[in-house]
Amino acid sequence: MAAIGQFERALIADRIRSGLRRAEALGKRLGRPPAPTRREEVLALREEGLSYRVIARRLRISAALVYRLARPPPDAG
Repeated sequence: MAAIGQFERALIADRIRSGLRRAEALGKRLGRPPAPTRREEVLALREEGLSYRVIARRLRISAALVYRLARPPPDAG
């Protein structure tokens, strides 16, 4: 029974991978949609003195995303 279960799990995983490849080939977007937050909003709220956590709650995004948006862009040196 265990061998049959492993075989079935492998079949399911293979079907999922092929489905993802097909969706990608058709140009479908995979994963979570991007957060509709602009960097300017985060920077303006930081200038008001709000913490990353408060900004995250207000904009309904994660604190990690707030922190990432508040940092200077990588090409800014």
